[in-house]
Amino acid sequence: MQTIIKEVVIVLSIARCRATQCLYCFLCAAQHLALNLIEPIGKRSQRASVALVAATWMLCGCSPYLYEKEVGSFSSSVSDVWSAVAQGLDNLDQDQAAADLAEVVSARAGVNLSTGCGSEDPNQACRLMVIPKTVPDTSAADTFGPVKPQLLKVLVALKGYADGLAAVTNAQDRKDYDAAASQLASSVAGLGTALGAAAPGGAAAGPALSAVTELVTWTIGERLDAARYKTLRSAINAVGSPSIDVEGQKTSAIQIIADNAITPELRAVRSARITLLFRQLNARADRINSDLAAAKTARVSLDRYDTPLMELASLVATLNAIRGVDPEAVGRSLVEAHDELQKAVNDKSRQFQNLVSSLADFADKAAAVEKAFAKKPTAAK
Repeated sequence: MQTIIKEVVIVLSIARCRATQCLYCFLCAAQHLALNLIEPIGKRSQRASVALVAATWMLCGCSPYLYEKEVGSFSSSVSDVWSAVAQGLDNLDQDQAAADLAEVVSARAGVNLSTGCGSEDPNQACRLMVIPKTVPDTSAADTFGPVKPQLLKVLVALKGYADGLAAVTNAQDRKDYDAAASQLASSVAGLGTALGAAAPGGAAAGPALSAVTELVTWTIGERLDAARYKTLRSAINAVGSPSIDVEGQKTSAIQIIADNAITPELRAVRSARITLLFRQLNARADRINSDLAAAKTARVSLDRYDTPLMELASLVATLNAIRGVDPEAVGRSLVEAHDELQKAVNDKSRQFQNLVSSLADFADKAAAVEKAFAKKPTAAK
């Protein structure tokens, strides 16, 4: 039996040992070897002894990093929300142009061009108008002009923070860790600074959040997992703990982002796109109905009926997908997922069921809003 166990330890040490990080592994295995050798033969089989040593090895300091999958899921979902808002804002211009065109075509009247069509100013969009109209209505995209840069700055900072968490968990050596930890500290500070666009007093949180992000100067004798864990925990606590004074109450950075950036931004983009898509639907439906009325008993051609009707169905699907987005639920799921992640890194003995459930819920909602807001309007004919 001694020979068998000795061979197992040798094989495991060759396969899993990484410098002195595995010293504790050897000590744990040696302790269990000693217990096995002094026990009577009949009380423990050789197979059980070998299994115990192997299990001890797998559970010691050389085990895979605990939160890699969970942090990766959170980071991916944050990217989906960021993409949803960015694409939703970009699609507003196309929604507006498609609605304008559909109304002109439906009216079968002369067309006027807005002054923006002949201007080099990128802030003046070219718009189509039915004669005698000479000044276009305020576009949906224009209503976001004053606040768009600041809100996008917050979302970019949130994405940077989530990417930083993932970089720390994925660090494979000291060089990777040093770069990732520095990136995360910078991202947390940037997130705090960006909060000034979302809440009064939020900008002052930048230096404070950065100061509590722990950059572990770890030596050869300290495990990489421990360094990653300490940095991860300090950053998540910085963003998740109520530390920012908003109207006399302490609020967490992640809650401010949800309440003052993500939820209102999604709500506004959703409302604007629904309005524009509905305008386009009405104009298209009017055109189809007028063609049918004009044809009377004659058959309407495919390009005047079938094709427009199929495009109408596509717009209905896009509209329903956008109407199905619940901005408040997306914001809540972000906060809940981060809260559960914070609880997990502060108490590793906790059950992970709530964390897994909250991350799955956030992933579902983030993917749904990204898919819905990525849909683009069909060009009117």
